[in-house]
Amino acid sequence: MYWRYIYWITLSITMALSYMLHEKSRLRTLLKLAAFNTVWFFASLGLIELTKVQLVFLALSSVASVAISIYSEGYLKSMYGEFVSLNSRVDLTLILIQMFFTSQNLVELTTLWIAVELMGFVLILMEKGVENLNVGLKYLLICATAGDISLFTMLGLVAVNVGVSGVVSMSLQELSRLSIRVDPLITLLLIIGFAAKLGQIPLHVWLIDTYSESPAITAAILSGLSSKMAVYGLIVCCYVFNLNTLVFSYALTSMGIISALYGVLMSIAQRDYRRLLAYSSLSYYGVLAVITALIPLFGAEALGLLLAYSLYHGLTKALLFLNAGSVEQITNTRDIYKLGFVGRSSRELFTPALLGFLSLVGMPPTLGFLSKFLALYYSLKLLSIGFMASMPLLIIITTTSVFGIAYSIKYLSIYTGSITEKPMRPPVTISQEQRLGETLLSLSLVVFVIICAICIIIEPVMNYIFIASLATSAGGLAFINRTKYRESEVWLGGIEA
Repeated sequence: MYWRYIYWITLSITMALSYMLHEKSRLRTLLKLAAFNTVWFFASLGLIELTKVQLVFLALSSVASVAISIYSEGYLKSMYGEFVSLNSRVDLTLILIQMFFTSQNLVELTTLWIAVELMGFVLILMEKGVENLNVGLKYLLICATAGDISLFTMLGLVAVNVGVSGVVSMSLQELSRLSIRVDPLITLLLIIGFAAKLGQIPLHVWLIDTYSESPAITAAILSGLSSKMAVYGLIVCCYVFNLNTLVFSYALTSMGIISALYGVLMSIAQRDYRRLLAYSSLSYYGVLAVITALIPLFGAEALGLLLAYSLYHGLTKALLFLNAGSVEQITNTRDIYKLGFVGRSSRELFTPALLGFLSLVGMPPTLGFLSKFLALYYSLKLLSIGFMASMPLLIIITTTSVFGIAYSIKYLSIYTGSITEKPMRPPVTISQEQRLGETLLSLSLVVFVIICAICIIIEPVMNYIFIASLATSAGGLAFINRTKYRESEVWLGGIEA
């Protein structure tokens, strides 16, 4: 039990050492890499026990945390000339999120949740200060407060059934064996806070402004990692408590369908690419809610699909929000219709954006393809044996995927469109750390799909389709890479290259 706390201390000390050596960039980067991957050292030696669910979320957290931390260092150095004080807030939040995913009892879970929420408020104010106070307060009042309601309801239920000492001493696995029965009203209280953190309608009013007005680093953390804490919380509810299945499934399915459709349609209508990504996140949270609603009905298959989709969304949105931050930094605008051919003037940003685009659309060789492929495959498989409860998932996956192509192309047009306006300002150079952070996340979208494909057993015919799609996409990417741009003049956000 105490090895977990030793791991937390080791993680914190290693990160602190990286700041003590802030003048030595390579050593500092290596220490950050070691800090965020310390969990695998302890797990490989059997010193801390992790469930399969925790392993997936920690894999997401490790990769995304390293990338975001490195990116934020370069971004803050470029924008403000120094990074130590500001970047320490980012790294502290990332450390707390990793600790959250290794927590073993409800007290740890609740404490770390509250700590991450408070740090989220700090990060929202990091760049604009009091100008973002309304956004930060909206985040705290709607998102954080609702989450606290669900967590304290969990604590109260356990205290009533096993006593206060049981709340502190019993692990989540021990509590799951008790199968504490929950009535419909309490079931609703348990899920409402986590649904609010996922921005499910009608609890979505904080999400769009928070994701679009916060610094890009903050949006990457909130969308890529912090939102997965809500998914983890819902999974804990499913396995620790004997929930009212009807209320749990119907509530999440109805909120998920409405949120997914609203989010994807609003994404298409945006001309601000940060708001486009924010509404896109809302639509994906709706899909995650619909998949979560199937866990009490289909168990392991629904859980596996939920984990794959969470990993896919977390990596993709962390990458795209960081990429959007780089675009805003070099162009000084968020207006899609004032941008074009960033891919020609800043080619180092184009490859990560292209992989993020392919992942959003669901094209191989990215993790987005595998996740959507599995969602469609399992939906059709369940329908073929008469389980009509999977129909909402099939409809929502198909609809969001089709409409998602439209807003994904719209985002990519930042790089592949062309305009003819007067220059707004000289180009800004993107730091090496920013490029490294985006490259790490974009590569993970390909590496993880290979790992997942090896771990998941699929029907032989599906394997053939998967391999053929990979070959087709590889050929397409090679063709695009060899194609020369025809425009004689290239424009970037009103900047002449």
